Amino acid sequence: MKLIILALSLFFTGQLTYGTDIVDNFSKGGWKRITTTPGRLQVRKNRLFLEDKIGKNAWATAAKTFEIDIDKTPLLVIKVLHVSDRGQVKLIQKNPYSKKPVLNIAKPGIYTVDLKLQCRWQGKRKIEVMLYASGDGGKITYNYVKFTDKLSKKELAEIKKAQLPPKNRQPFYLVPLFNTCGYYFVTSEKTAVNVFYRRKGGKWQKALAPVWISEEQLYRGSIVGLDENTDYEFKIVSGNKVLGTKAFKTWSSQVPIAKTIVLNEKNFKGYLKINLKGSPTGWIKYVAAPGFILKNSGSKPLLDLNEAKYILLEGLTLQGGGSSAVYVRNCQSVRFINCDISGWGRIGKQRFDKDGKYYTEKGRAINNDAGIYLIRSKNTVVERCYFHDPRGTANSWRYSHPAGPEGMMIAYPESTVVRYNDFIGSDKHRWNDAIEGAGNFYKNGGFNRDADIYGNMMIFANDDCVEIDGGQQNVRVFLNKFEGALCSVSIQGCMAGPSYVYRNLIVNMGDEFGTTGQLIKSSSHYAGKDAVSFIFNNTVTGNGRSLPLHRLFKIVAKNNIFAGTSGIGGRTKCKKAETDYNLVPADKPGDEPHGIFGKDPKFENKQAGLYAPLKSCPSVGKGIAIDNFTGTGKVDIGAIAQGSDLVLPYRPIPVTLDKYQLNFSVKDGKPSAPQIVTATVGGKKFSADYKIRQNNVFNWFSVTPPGGKLKSGDNPAFIVKLNPEMMKERMLYKGVFLVRLQNGYSRPVVIYAKTDVKAPMKPVKKGVFTLYFEAENPTDGKPYKVIKDENASGNKCVYVDGKRKKTAEYSFDVPENGKYFILMRVRSDAPVGSHNSLMFSVDGEKMNSAHLKSAESWIWALASNSNSRLTQLKIYKLKKGKHSISIMPRESIYLDAIVITDNPKIFEQR
Repeated sequence: MKLIILALSLFFTGQLTYGTDIVDNFSKGGWKRITTTPGRLQVRKNRLFLEDKIGKNAWATAAKTFEIDIDKTPLLVIKVLHVSDRGQVKLIQKNPYSKKPVLNIAKPGIYTVDLKLQCRWQGKRKIEVMLYASGDGGKITYNYVKFTDKLSKKELAEIKKAQLPPKNRQPFYLVPLFNTCGYYFVTSEKTAVNVFYRRKGGKWQKALAPVWISEEQLYRGSIVGLDENTDYEFKIVSGNKVLGTKAFKTWSSQVPIAKTIVLNEKNFKGYLKINLKGSPTGWIKYVAAPGFILKNSGSKPLLDLNEAKYILLEGLTLQGGGSSAVYVRNCQSVRFINCDISGWGRIGKQRFDKDGKYYTEKGRAINNDAGIYLIRSKNTVVERCYFHDPRGTANSWRYSHPAGPEGMMIAYPESTVVRYNDFIGSDKHRWNDAIEGAGNFYKNGGFNRDADIYGNMMIFANDDCVEIDGGQQNVRVFLNKFEGALCSVSIQGCMAGPSYVYRNLIVNMGDEFGTTGQLIKSSSHYAGKDAVSFIFNNTVTGNGRSLPLHRLFKIVAKNNIFAGTSGIGGRTKCKKAETDYNLVPADKPGDEPHGIFGKDPKFENKQAGLYAPLKSCPSVGKGIAIDNFTGTGKVDIGAIAQGSDLVLPYRPIPVTLDKYQLNFSVKDGKPSAPQIVTATVGGKKFSADYKIRQNNVFNWFSVTPPGGKLKSGDNPAFIVKLNPEMMKERMLYKGVFLVRLQNGYSRPVVIYAKTDVKAPMKPVKKGVFTLYFEAENPTDGKPYKVIKDENASGNKCVYVDGKRKKTAEYSFDVPENGKYFILMRVRSDAPVGSHNSLMFSVDGEKMNSAHLKSAESWIWALASNSNSRLTQLKIYKLKKGKHSISIMPRESIYLDAIVITDNPKIFEQR
């Protein structure tokens, strides 16, 4: 009888059931390839082979739905036999709908997911398992899929064996860069392990304690604050026992040149492939003839470096390029110094019938168009470069995950330094990320290992300023200034660690519509078992969530000013986190033993971009000493110590300004008065030529003089004035100019200018369908409370409050079958975040919440009843004829009018 039952189970479900376990060894089928991701699927017993089709998507997908009781079988186990590139697993919970990426696969082995912990699901559910083969032409073979409550002895043994370190790896090695050094020491776990360093023959200094990585059976960590081109000594100890010692030398900015190639119209015809190989004692240097610009029409990259070694490219001006201006692939020791990079990438057409991204004529979303695209290369330096004015722009999260151009794209490198660069986006040419990483949730993803990102200005991105998502093995982000983006630095998906984010200035955040997210982004469904991210001495201020803690990996946050609109999130749920000695105005006393709460920081002059704390600032002297990251005496909380001369982004030049931010206004076509920025030039016998540089699209302001010479003791003044005739499109103009020295170092100044430009109350455009109706005139049900408002349509609006539970319904006709969008003209009481949503449905579907992009003044907001807080775009496929919208309260909000349209772009307000 049992055999009959088992046979019937196999026939109807295609899966084996042992007790409560559900095991699918692919013997009975049921797996189908998702047709939107082309590729090849072969299924037989103990083998599911999946291959991506080259040329589209770069992934293939197979899927099957299981009925499981998560409370009884919370563990998903997947075994992989072979993978050529990489794989991924995503899960879809059917009701309520929820899609979550849960696994990234880089090598064969057994992978597990705790559905309760990682997905926060429970009870009986239908779960669709989606298996991926990723990478252009990637292949992967899965062995089985299982839902269980515990691993078998065989599986545990396989996992333990896979975690054993390879026998041929280096047991102890150091990876120095210019100012830092990563270390790796293989051993069994010890007690009281510490590391020390010193200049050769000098006094030993203690560094931050290393992180124990159990999966690899080693200790690793970083030493920071070192000098270039200097000999050091290192030791690692356990208690009083020295485990190991080594000497190392930091990198030098100067390299020996064996050959110089001068690029001109004779040897550069719009494209140059570089595969030459210099040597450590003889680099090959590329420069341009005086006034020569490397440019092309955009069909190919300007420079294509493949398997090149010891190459220095200095002082080049690059304009154009295909999807990217420069490719660096499989190279070693390549440096870009003082280059000007602009005009690369694809433009495309924004497609609201898809997801609001920009698409090519062939229907492919445009993304990863980079000024420099760095792939699988080692010892790369990008320094003192100016990235600006790509051809295209990125969409915002208003429509879907941003996609578009970035200053740099990073894919699986080792030992990378990105320092003293200006990544200057704009509202006309927004970055997706100023620096984006590939393989966000892979152990070799992003900057991968041993990287320094410091002294950079990154501004005007629709997603992150910089992603270090991925391996994060000794990846360090410090002394940068991040501004004008949804998020500053993204550490989500810390798959190995440790990473370090310290002494960064994060201000005036917001995408092109002013939307902010997590100012330091950490939320993710992935994390390495022993991953740690250290967050020290940062200054974060303005709108947005300062730092959400992560449930799955350890975040250590100390000595930070977290003055966002909200503070540190998830304190009670994130058991691994360590937070203390932070100034967090939004949080409550008792959240940290030594934290400062309910008090705002006091800065020298925020309006002028001066974020040094005043003596009266509550952060002064209230921090804690951290080995190798702070001094040993009085420690201030925040990125800039009181009384110091530190300027962020950090640049090693004796030139400072009295203002790093200017604020203007334009009323009745007349601008506010010109403003003056005064420089102080210090140093001894310092002299440097400079030019004022600004993006091509920043033609709405001018700076004089346009150039000159800076000398020690001088105090030159720069006069900045607006050009109001160029400022008739936006309510807020945002820009930057650089006082840029001939060698590429600069001082950036940010400009904000408010205008009296008003968005039309009811936008119309030829060829765009718009159907408006007033909120106070429902076709069924009573209107909500009618309010007089001179700025509302018809001087009336309604107040949708939380007391009434009956719907107001609005009927309408559309002239033809099509894809439509719904927008609502709304405004909110302060705080806007507590008064920016309502419930609504279309054509009698289930009521759901719509989180509206609202403000204290009237604004058109996309209405998506999908419960999304970030993406508001939703396509409503409506047939010709009658339809209806029903509205109910969720939070109190003012509603003026509703529109049905086939193009939401004309309702954008900036």
